[in-house]
Amino acid sequence: MSDWKMHSLVGTVVGLLVYSLLINIFKLEWTTLHFFVYLPIIFLYSILPDFDIGTSVARKLIFIFLTIATAAAITMFFIFKNVLYLFLSFIPLIIIILSQFLKHRGWMHLVVTGALLSILLVLLDWYAALFGFISYTTHLVLDKK
Repeated sequence: MSDWKMHSLVGTVVGLLVYSLLINIFKLEWTTLHFFVYLPIIFLYSILPDFDIGTSVARKLIFIFLTIATAAAITMFFIFKNVLYLFLSFIPLIIIILSQFLKHRGWMHLVVTGALLSILLVLLDWYAALFGFISYTTHLVLDKK
């Protein structure tokens, strides 16, 4: 079984290979900004299946990310006065609450869960969803499940 370092390394390498292939095969004109948007998604989704371990580095990093995402959504609500941002601020909080009921190697280690969690990224970008799913699946392959 791999640790979070191996999962993040392999997930990131595979994600970057797919990133390079997409640029070269489909001649996408991505900027450096695209790279810096996709890289954290690749990293987070490569360790996301271990979110179900209470003491895991994955859970700690994702809690930090969720806290920042909540703060950003609330800030956006006050700046733009758009209720959508207020709604979005509840999603990370719900995830944090639900995480207390996860069992290790339960539903977080299913391809279907990876697909569902990746579909959420379509709101950001279709490619973000693709990178999320590939990184998530790479984790499962390393765990041989």
